[in-house]
Amino acid sequence: MERYFPERRVFLRSDNDTRFIRLKPGSQLVAFLGVSAVVAWTIIATAVLLMDSIGSGNFREQAKRDQRTYEARLNALEAERNTRAEEAAAAQERFNSALKQISTMQSDLLASETRRRELETGIEVIQSTLRRTMKERDAARAESEELSLALQETDPDTLADEEGMGAEATLETLTAALSDTARQRDKISNDAELALLEADEMAAQIQLMKDQNDQIFRQLEDAMTISVEPLDKMFTAAGMDTDNMLDTVRRGYSGQGGPLMPLSFSTRGEEPTPDAMRANRILNQLDRLNLYRIAAQKAPFALPVKSTFRYTSGFGMRWGRMHSG
Repeated sequence: MERYFPERRVFLRSDNDTRFIRLKPGSQLVAFLGVSAVVAWTIIATAVLLMDSIGSGNFREQAKRDQRTYEARLNALEAERNTRAEEAAAAQERFNSALKQISTMQSDLLASETRRRELETGIEVIQSTLRRTMKERDAARAESEELSLALQETDPDTLADEEGMGAEATLETLTAALSDTARQRDKISNDAELALLEADEMAAQIQLMKDQNDQIFRQLEDAMTISVEPLDKMFTAAGMDTDNMLDTVRRGYSGQGGPLMPLSFSTRGEEPTPDAMRANRILNQLDRLNLYRIAAQKAPFALPVKSTFRYTSGFGMRWGRMHSG
């Protein structure tokens, strides 16, 4: 050890005297080790601080990138939600206008059905009158033939003048009655033909209105399908269970009342018509669309904090103790 740390003397000179300090090899070794330890600690601390500053800068940049990505995704979801809400409002407006058209067409259909029944009743009355008139005509013809035979068989020398005049009057009366019956028969026949033509026209109009109703319902069903399916996909892509979400919204929301209530045209327990069943299915889809609109307004598709903020940790949630102390 004396080879590397030989004994040294340090002289301290003042104005009055001179003193010296003897540095032994052991003291020199202790001083060297102390200075080396201080220098090594300084280097290590400086390296740790530099690494910490560099690492914290990387974490901040990563947090900012994650924040920008999350904000971009939230903005896209919010824009899609607004688009779907506008489509739902437009679909609801189209549905309301279609309901008004359906109501008008149903009123026309009921009026045409009432008119058709009245025409059928009139045709039956006309046919019964025609049959009765034809029977009366046949009876009058038979009576006229009998009278003619009786007049032909009677001797003209034994007939009195009054009886001859009475027979001529009877023949004239029968002839006039037969003429009136023929005219009434022709008129009733023409009226019956006109009534049948009007009934055929009403049946054609009813069939045309049924076809128009079917086309309107098909268009409404397609529109509701196009409006509801993207919302299902949007909420599913956002990681939400659509059924549970709609149940939650339905428990906290009682609906809009009349416009979305199921249709019911009879109170006697009869089966609903196919048009009413299709309209009820469309109303159910519209109610589902309305619930989606409410859920889109209440779902957290935006950042809750609008001002600047920073993440406290880049390692996620800490479920355990932070240290062992």
